[in-house]
This record gives sequence, structure tokens and C-alpha cells, in this order.
Amino acid sequence: MLYEIMRLHISVLQLVDNRFNNIHPGLSQEEALRILALPVDSLEASSDRYMAASHLINFPGKQSEQALLNLIDETDNSQATRLAKRKAVEVLARLKCQNATMIIGKCLQSEDHYLVENAAWALLQLGCDDEFIIDCMITLLKDPLQNRRVIIQTLAGLGVTRALPAIYPLQQESNSAVRGAAISAVCILGGSNEKLGDLAQHLFLSNQMDRHSAIQDIIDAGAGQFLSEVLRCPVSSVFRIRAITHLQHPSNSSKANASLVDNLDLMLWDDPNKLQLVHKYDQTPGLPFLIDELFGTDFSRCYLALQTLLCYDGQILWPLLEKRWNDEAHNDYGAHYFFIRLFGGIEKWGSWQ
Repeated sequence: MLYEIMRLHISVLQLVDNRFNNIHPGLSQEEALRILALPVDSLEASSDRYMAASHLINFPGKQSEQALLNLIDETDNSQATRLAKRKAVEVLARLKCQNATMIIGKCLQSEDHYLVENAAWALLQLGCDDEFIIDCMITLLKDPLQNRRVIIQTLAGLGVTRALPAIYPLQQESNSAVRGAAISAVCILGGSNEKLGDLAQHLFLSNQMDRHSAIQDIIDAGAGQFLSEVLRCPVSSVFRIRAITHLQHPSNSSKANASLVDNLDLMLWDDPNKLQLVHKYDQTPGLPFLIDELFGTDFSRCYLALQTLLCYDGQILWPLLEKRWNDEAHNDYGAHYFFIRLFGGIEKWGSWQ
């Protein structure tokens, strides 16, 4: 039953994600195709091509696929076309257009590094097995200007064991996101798991994106032994719940079910004192600063502020919180979350007029 609930959770997330496919409900397939066929200098807005390419995800079929393939094949190098090409590659992959594999493979030779990145991701979604394209990706690992993390993930996801000699040295890379992907890939491809423990250390790096990457690397490697460390990682609980979904494997044992319940409870309560925060204060800041921190983008800092604010009497906090709630927090989804946690975490609010 618990795992049925988790699968339902995944399905709901997928439905929510798909809601954002159709962000231009008044745009027809015919109009999107017409926009893509226009010369760049005839567009009403420079973003029209990107919008049209993105919208074709709602219209699977040969017409949409051919229009996107034609777009990728264009020689125009304007910013409007470059942005649209990146989106076209993504949409073709999401449409599972196998006929796009070769033309997307050519994008790996582009001078646009973002197009190369999208192409590598798309080739993984399409299950590319073309030897020349795969060799091209392996060669790109030597270029530090490329997003080597995505390329490594693609090669690992495609099970390209002959990429191991090129990936091995990247386990020493100074960039932790590349290093983590390489460690995970070496484990996936059967080379070695001797450096797998380094991924647990990446969970507590100062940069939040590095912590996000570490969770994904652990998930990719199937390293369920690090789940307890992931659950202490100071990032959004969405990332930690995703790790539970992927790493807590189904079992009929009561012990496993109890562990799952404990982990889900941990996520629901989301107590900052249960996390290993990567920031600290030299001295306790004032209340205005602490409340400002709840609006931040680094969750370690947000949790640190929340942890500190939970030590205050509610009667002292309320006037400041009420004003910030009415002014900003009610309409800021990040701050909204931490305000609600704070409201629920303070036991005594006192009494006031």
C-alpha cells in the first residue's frame, strides 16, 4: 500500500508537469507551423520561434516532427533561431521521434554549447546507439567548455562501457558536478565503486546546485546506502522525497515498511534540527535579517534562519511576521513554505490584542 501511494505521488507529479506543456492555449498547430516557416526578419517578436517550437509538444505527429527537424537544419545563426533550435531538440526527444537521432547527433558539433547540452540529453531519451554519435560524445569529454556532466550522464544512461577510459580521470575533476557524475557513471558502467563515498560528501557542499547534483548522482548510481545522508541534506524536501522514491526499494518486510514510514514522516515534519546545515552564524542576526532569509533561494540558509527563529517567543515574532506575510510572503511560494513551517513550529504564541 505504501508503495502504491508513492507511485500515485509520481503520477501526480507527472500530471502537474504536463500541465505546463500548453502554456499558449490559443495557439493552434497550424499557427505554430506557420510561425516556424517564417523568415526571422518577418517575426513579430524574437521569441516567436521558440514559442512555436515549444508548443508543438502538444501536437505529436509527422507534421510537427518535420517542422522541428527543418528548424534544426536551418543555417540561420540569429539568437531567435539558436534558442528555438535548443527547444526543438528537446521537443523531438520528448515526442520520441527516432527519425531525429542523426540530425540531433549533428548538433553535437555545434559551437552553441547549450545546443550540444540539449542534444546529449535528447540522445539519451531516444536511446541512441549510433557508433559515430557516441564516439563524438566521448570526444567531447575532453572539452572543458562543454557541459560534461550531461554528456557523462548520457553515456552512462546509454550503457556505453567503452567510455570508461575517458570518464575515469574526471573522477578527479575540480568541478564537483562533473566529478560526481563521473563517479556515478563509473559505478553504473561497472568500472568501480571505490569513490562512491565521495558522493555523500557532496551532499553538504556550500553550493546548493552541487547538493542537488549529488542527490541525482546517488539516485543514478542506485546508492541506497546513502539515503540517510540524503535525508539530512539541506535542500528542498522535493529532492529528498524523490530520493526516497528511487532508493527505498519495495519490500514485504515490516522493518522496511516501518523505515519508509519513518522517512516519510521525517519529510512531512521537515524539522531543520534534523538536517545537517552547511551554513552557520558567527553571531545571532536581528529578526528582520532572519525573516529576510526565509525569502532566499539557498535552502540551507532558509533552514538556518528557520531554526533560529523557532527559538523566539511567538509574541515577539508575530507583528513582524504578519506584516511580511501580508506584504510579500503570501505570494512567494518559497517564503510561504518556511512561514508555514514557522507558524506550525512555535508552540507558544502568547496573547496580544
